[in-house]
Amino acid sequence: MNKDQEEEPALLSRQWVDFQKIFRSVRVILMPSVCGTLWAPVEVLRSHVRFHFLLALVLIVAMSSNVSVRAANDNAGQPLVLVANKGDHTLGLIDPNAGRQVAAIDVGGVTGHEVIASRDGRLAYVPIYGNSGVGQPGTDGSQLAVIDLPSRKVVNTVDFGRGVRPHCVLLGPKDGLLYVTTEIDQAVTVIDPGTLKIVGKIPTTQPESHMLAISRDGR
Repeated sequence: MNKDQEEEPALLSRQWVDFQKIFRSVRVILMPSVCGTLWAPVEVLRSHVRFHFLLALVLIVAMSSNVSVRAANDNAGQPLVLVANKGDHTLGLIDPNAGRQVAAIDVGGVTGHEVIASRDGRLAYVPIYGNSGVGQPGTDGSQLAVIDLPSRKVVNTVDFGRGVRPHCVLLGPKDGLLYVTTEIDQAVTVIDPGTLKIVGKIPTTQPESHMLAISRDGR
């Protein structure tokens, strides 16, 4: 065995520890919406693929269009990564420490593209977009599913009243309200998470208003 082969296990071990530290940070940092299954790269790393390949894979995954990823906690306060699994219409719960999916919750519709966790990490909000791509023919989703993470089931829904293709959902950093892009309305719909009532609508006047970002000051 040459010197490089001897050093590789130690290098991979250090990198795995660093990678776990990054994943543990999801308890306090909401990860940006990226696409792809992050638990798959963890398994790749456990299969002793070099770390620089993992980083390249994550970058590729972030530019795909399969799922949305967010952060939350389970009922024991342990970190979870929430993944909107578009293909099987579920919300995946990923244990970042174990590097595997521990549950898949039926979101009750076709299909959720994005997800956001409540500030206390107990609830997940999943807009049900429909079965089409952006601007393409298909069904028009009309609901937002509210999922209780400890019990792992849908406990409520918000009905938009008609098909609006709700997509990106964010929590306002100051007011704590939910902001959801509703494409067919060409608007951002505002929801009070406490009452689950629609309390406002911000016109974008643009077709296919798909994604959303909110400034840190919430203005």
